[in-house]
Amino acid sequence: MKKILLSFNPLYYEPVANGEKKFEYRSRFSSEAVEAYLYLSSPIQKIVSIVEFGKRIDLEDMKKSYVYDTQAINRIQEYIDKYNKRYAVPIKKVTFIEPISLDEIRKRIPGFMPPQSYLIIKEGTILNEFLSNCRMTGKEIILDHSNINSNEICIN
Repeated sequence: MKKILLSFNPLYYEPVANGEKKFEYRSRFSSEAVEAYLYLSSPIQKIVSIVEFGKRIDLEDMKKSYVYDTQAINRIQEYIDKYNKRYAVPIKKVTFIEPISLDEIRKRIPGFMPPQSYLIIKEGTILNEFLSNCRMTGKEIILDHSNINSNEICIN
């Protein structure tokens, strides 16, 4: 599975961390399922979890699944128009790790800069080796996407 380092605003992390948020909404994202090391931007500046994302879903296509619910359609359209989002990316699993600070990364990779959106982690790189050795906390959340209700779409 493709690996990425995904920058994430700390203000929006709690719903991911407690399993409430089932989709991440992005204007651009990998077209395939990915394993993402979640980097919380300033003021946290740490990698805190590994998130398994499913294949992205075009929001225009998602609207077709909820034609019976005008509120869901309106929320989806708002994410497209107001927030410039194009994709809903299913959050399949969240695995918590011992946090890795930006300073720790820079000790191994001098001058390292976190991505604005995401960075593909290539095999054989120092970053891949470093992150592959992170310590899991033992806490994990697995999310079920088999029956997504319209009230779970575009809510956070």
